[in-house]
Amino acid sequence: MQEIENAKSIKETLGIERISTFSLGQFFTISNVLVYYQKNKKTPKGYPRKWQTIIKEQR
Repeated sequence: MQEIENAKSIKETLGIERISTFSLGQFFTISNVLVYYQKNKKTPKGYPRKWQTIIKEQR
């Protein structure tokens, strides 16, 4: 949202308010949650150690 405010400020400063713009909105949200299907198995090889921590915290 800060980028939008910065863009508005730049437009006002340069006096180019007549240029039309549009907002694309939010396409997606990134969440640090990994769903793991079996609690009794270790994290598969190839996942970073941080994912192991996140998986444990989600239980």
